[in-house]
Amino acid sequence: MTSLGSSENSKLTAYDLAVDSSSQVGSLALGCRGVVLGVRESTDQRSHSEVLNDLFADLLSHSGVEISQLKHLVVGNGPGSFTGVRVALSFVKSLAMAKNLPIFVVDSTYNLAWQVRDQGPGGVVTIQNAFKNMVYLAVYDVDADGHLTILEEPRSVAASELELILSYQKHRVERLILVGDGLLLYQSSLTPELRNAVKLNADILTPSAKTALEIFYHLNQSAKFIDWRELQALYVRESEADEKFRLSGRD
Repeated sequence: MTSLGSSENSKLTAYDLAVDSSSQVGSLALGCRGVVLGVRESTDQRSHSEVLNDLFADLLSHSGVEISQLKHLVVGNGPGSFTGVRVALSFVKSLAMAKNLPIFVVDSTYNLAWQVRDQGPGGVVTIQNAFKNMVYLAVYDVDADGHLTILEEPRSVAASELELILSYQKHRVERLILVGDGLLLYQSSLTPELRNAVKLNADILTPSAKTALEIFYHLNQSAKFIDWRELQALYVRESEADEKFRLSGRD
């Protein structure tokens, strides 16, 4: 990304920052006046916290933008990696609290569905890896204008249930698109008949900060903001640590 300029006038410009680390990919996107200007992504195996801080510093440095110029924050709140979601929310909360910035939230399943909304009307099922042979799943309808309507809220299901769930959804609509990294993991468990009956979009695997920022710009004046005190993760299911703690109380 090239520098956005360092003139005195540019310092008066307000920018928007999006953050998502709900998957194995940590990403940030910077935009202004409805245009995404720069993106940073990493699959670095260090902690999400280290990665996001490095990406943030690099993004601002190369853009010539100062923290004081940020106007809105956009964040992916899950479902996804428990640690990744917590880190993204903590990162955004710190910025919002320090600079008194409003926050716009985009959940991971909507982010994924948005990325395929231009592929025609029909149904979209987002399938994200939830580990332990589980997936996070949500169902959307897409109309001819690309508008998304949620039909089934995000939930966690056993990967072994995918065949039954997807077969039902395929009978409901003429065209069904599957998207997400869980698809890559478990598509081989689907029958050939079902795989041939749906569109497997293996090119779009993870939510992204760029998409989150595009969603924010699309909504424009109708975007609903919260402050940092209201920001919560969409975990859908217990983390392994929470599950162990709950079960230990039964002893």
